[in-house]
Amino acid sequence: MIFYWMSVLDSIKTVSILFLILSSVGIVICIGVFCANSCWDEDDMALFKKFARVVTAVFAVSVLLVVFVPSEKTMTEMLIAKFATVENANWTLENVKNAVDYIVEAMKTLK
Repeated sequence: MIFYWMSVLDSIKTVSILFLILSSVGIVICIGVFCANSCWDEDDMALFKKFARVVTAVFAVSVLLVVFVPSEKTMTEMLIAKFATVENANWTLENVKNAVDYIVEAMKTLK
């Protein structure tokens, strides 16, 4: 289940990067239109200001998602770090030693 959610979060990060790129283009367009706003009437300008607010909000949310949603690689590293403790390493080492001792003893009995 955890690997499913890691994949979903990675997809969310990818989509948020796409929205970040699109909203960046929208912001550049908004800046260009605001600089040349003398040819627009009041109603068109009000509609465009609403569009600019939406584009800015999408940009802000996208930036937050890109920054705070970890990639699948990062989540895998965090998962490994959670379980890779000194106690687990010592336990694994002891079990490997026991397995090697068991194999050596089994080989001695075959002679």
